[in-house]
Order: sequence, then structure tokens, then C-alpha cells
Amino acid sequence: PRFANELTRDGLEQEINEAIQLARAQGARALSLAGMLPSLTLYGFSVNSDTTGHAATVVAVVMTIEKLMTRLALSLSDLDLAVIGFGSIGQSSLSLLLEVLPHPRSIQICDPARSERPMIELRDTYAGPIELHSEPSYEADLILGASSVGGILDVGRLSPGTIVADDSFPPLFSHASALQRMRQEKDVLLVGAGKL
Repeated sequence: PRFANELTRDGLEQEINEAIQLARAQGARALSLAGMLPSLTLYGFSVNSDTTGHAATVVAVVMTIEKLMTRLALSLSDLDLAVIGFGSIGQSSLSLLLEVLPHPRSIQICDPARSERPMIELRDTYAGPIELHSEPSYEADLILGASSVGGILDVGRLSPGTIVADDSFPPLFSHASALQRMRQEKDVLLVGAGKL
């Protein structure tokens, strides 16, 4: 096994292919890469994988947000949405979210590693205001996390009432800080979003 901090060590693709062969020899009919493995293997193209698992992750993210809206009696149309991390998970999650839920009041996207090209495509499908930020915005009511850069969201700076649904790896925020604020202040909600 490799721990998360060992994923960039040489030989990852060979080990994944060996694991795939072993799994198939044991009767596995479907295989999926999870976590950071898709990104580290050219989305599975550099190994013999059937799927990256991104589709299941995206559905889980959107279902989590949908459940939050229902449980908290909120409508996305009344909220400002920030997406932190606009790679394959962030883009796909936002796209599906806009398909199945009311459009948010505004969208803010934070991903300094990305170009503005996806923003232009998004503007063709979304009529509301869209802003691009180089750092996380603390003005949003709902934050969707899908970043590969962890610890960039300061829980102490979140406005009261902010909801964070995070599928980032490593997480966007310190779990200890999140638990402390949720227990003491009881004014924000931070949840994991990519789990089935």
C-alpha cells in the first residue's frame, strides 16, 4: 500500500497495473481509480483501468448538496455559490448541479491553476454573474470544494451561515478547526461531499 503522501513516488503506474492484474485474476470484472489516482495517471489512460470513478464522485457531490438544500429548507437560487477547484470534478459537479437544481444567484470560481477557457464555456450555459478569483472567496453562502490543494480555506474567516461541501484531497480546511467552530459557534456547516 501507498499512503497519500507517497503517491508521487516513482513506479506508481506499474504498481497500479499489477494491482489491476491481481484483481482481475481474483475475478474482479470492474475496476475504478479513486482519490488522486485519476489525476496522477492521465485520468486512467496511462494504466489499464476501466474508469476513473469520477462519475460516481460527481453524483455523490451533487446528491450531498441536494440533500443539504432539502434538510436546511434552502434553495440554491437564493444562494451565492463558490467553487474551489475547477478541474474535472469541480467542472463536472457544477455542470450537473446546474442541470438538476435551480441556478444559484451567482457563481464564484477559485482555481489559480486553470485557464479562463472553462469559464467562457460556463458563461454560455449560465445566465447569472460569474467571477474568477485567485483565492477562495469568503462571500459565498455555499462552497463546493474540489481542489487538489489542501488547507487553503480558513474556517475562521467563513461568514456565519456558510455551508461547505468538500470533496477536495487533501481537504480544503482543517478538520479540527471545522469541528471546533461547528461545536462552539454553531454557525457554519462543513461536510464531506464525495462519498456515497
